[in-house]
Amino acid sequence: MTKTFVIGDIHGGLRALHQVLERSEATKNDTLIFLGDYVDGWSESPQVISYIIELSKK
Repeated sequence: MTKTFVIGDIHGGLRALHQVLERSEATKNDTLIFLGDYVDGWSESPQVISYIIELSKK
């Protein structure tokens, strides 16, 4: 069974993004939908963008 996860309001929080994905236990068969607000707020905005780009390649 595949699942769909919708994630928004990351605001540059790379550690929080990692935690959300770990807790979701998403697999390669699942779908991740990112709604936006990737940057702003935390200092890791460039790393968040890079991480999401790498996820899209998997």
